[in-house]
Amino acid sequence: MEIFLEKNKVEILKGKFSDWIELEFKVLGFIKIKGICKFYLKKFSPHLELYMTPINISPIFPVTSISYPFNYSKYLYYKNGFYSTLGLAEDTTALNDGIIDEEIFLEQVEYLQEERKKMLFDSLENVKKGNITCVFDSTDRVQHMFWRYIDKKHNQYSDDNKYKNIIKNIYKEADDIIGKINKYVDDETALFVISDHGFCSFNRCFNLNTFYTNMVI
Repeated sequence: MEIFLEKNKVEILKGKFSDWIELEFKVLGFIKIKGICKFYLKKFSPHLELYMTPINISPIFPVTSISYPFNYSKYLYYKNGFYSTLGLAEDTTALNDGIIDEEIFLEQVEYLQEERKKMLFDSLENVKKGNITCVFDSTDRVQHMFWRYIDKKHNQYSDDNKYKNIIKNIYKEADDIIGKINKYVDDETALFVISDHGFCSFNRCFNLNTFYTNMVI
């Protein structure tokens, strides 16, 4: 399938994420803002279903600062190409709303994981002293989306065996990354593996802002 974005023609294959695609938006008629996204062609019939990821800030022409130093986002692009720049790049909302399914979501997790690995190991190769920090959030996102496959008390529990080991597998991948990092660790290097929180079943949420707004009205 071919789609046209302004003057650019983009080829998209069914059942596969496209490469990152540049988008340009005009503000006030003369200001240009650039972003990037990926497309996923779900099916042609009986109706066309084409998924587009949330738009990410372009790392080459960032409309606001997304790295420090400011040009570091450009350096990462010239080393490895386009990459996600959103704080929450995995589209959990699309999965929850049925826009994409588990398989598409896991493909998204996979390519985002590869992007971060490239950034991390590039830093390990080139930074000789100081501090290197890299956040891998795939374990968090996968647990949010697949906990219902292992917790029988979850209100959306599913006994689909296809996804019961997804959480275990993402932790195995995390262990593999740590093993590769260890090759860069010497007697003068400290390696910290840190989790920002634990995990458990999540069944209900309370939107305090909505509650407060309704009380005021």
